[in-house]
Amino acid sequence: MNFSDTTVIIPTLNEEKNIPKLIGYLDGLYPNIWIIVSDDGSKDKTKFEVKKISKRNRHVKFYDRTNRKVHGLTISIIDAARYVKTRYIVVMDADFQHPPEKVREVVEALRNSSDVVIASREGKIEGWPFYRKVLSKTAILLGRIRLTNRNFKYMDFGGGFFGIRTKFFQNIIKRKEKKFEPKGYKVMFDMLKYAPKNAKVSEIPYQFGLRKAGESKLNKKHVYYYFRSLLK
Repeated sequence: MNFSDTTVIIPTLNEEKNIPKLIGYLDGLYPNIWIIVSDDGSKDKTKFEVKKISKRNRHVKFYDRTNRKVHGLTISIIDAARYVKTRYIVVMDADFQHPPEKVREVVEALRNSSDVVIASREGKIEGWPFYRKVLSKTAILLGRIRLTNRNFKYMDFGGGFFGIRTKFFQNIIKRKEKKFEPKGYKVMFDMLKYAPKNAKVSEIPYQFGLRKAGESKLNKKHVYYYFRSLLK
């Protein structure tokens, strides 16, 4: 199966140990898939590793955000999405908490006329401390309240692994980018707030994995940005 109709956007910050492996997996599983690594100013060798791969694989692109005025996960994804020319976009993290094997199901659902495909975490999330589990459940509950009257409010919009039609995403960005929380980490939530109520949103399950290497970027500021996003 050819995946030249899909671009995977991977936001990164100091992921030198994970990103070469992830690109290798994606390239091996999905022939001709496009990959944009949107880097938010890594201090390690992330840029070096991706540039090295891109020299031998024209489908891999590195977008350097080091000198951008605003930094954050959400704006990293938005900036990369502007350059996508394929029909579909898949957004996933570089740390293997989002399984590469599930990209196929996300793309298939998009090809079957979904506007958005949310990859929903199932089962227990192993390795998380108690406070983070409580924080995650609270965030999802408040997000569902914010998405009241939407038929997709009960889906897991907090995992950050999703697929979307490129033009659908780009149109929302064009109309509502100023309403997004650029420094936040819930771009899918921001997008769903402004998606048309009749948008076709589907869901696929996946088992949330443990980070393979490096450290989580989640901190108190991200919690603040999320709560601010709830009010927009």
